[in-house]
Amino acid sequence: MEILNLDNDIIVFIMKEDIMGYMVDTLKDRICKSLSENKKKVILDLNMIDYIDSLGIGAVIEVFKKIRKENGNMVIINVSQPIYRLMTMLNVEKILNIRNNMEEAIEFLKSV
Repeated sequence: MEILNLDNDIIVFIMKEDIMGYMVDTLKDRICKSLSENKKKVILDLNMIDYIDSLGIGAVIEVFKKIRKENGNMVIINVSQPIYRLMTMLNVEKILNIRNNMEEAIEFLKSV
């Protein structure tokens, strides 16, 4: 996972490996750490991953809810068709903010 600070309040997590059981705690810990550092606008970039399991989906929903509770927001970008289909089957695409790319995500986060 690579972490980029775009400006004072937007942080980007670029996932470099599939989000499965062993990666879930790391993802949650890093995002929670960013919240404690007052980074409440999060972009989760899935461009480099091919797979996310049920624990991974659960972790994404959990951190999304935590960020919202802290008056922040999270956007997921570069979602592959197979992962998007999985999210659609689970109806989570209706609660998560999914955008096509970084530009759309930044525009969305700056508007909220």
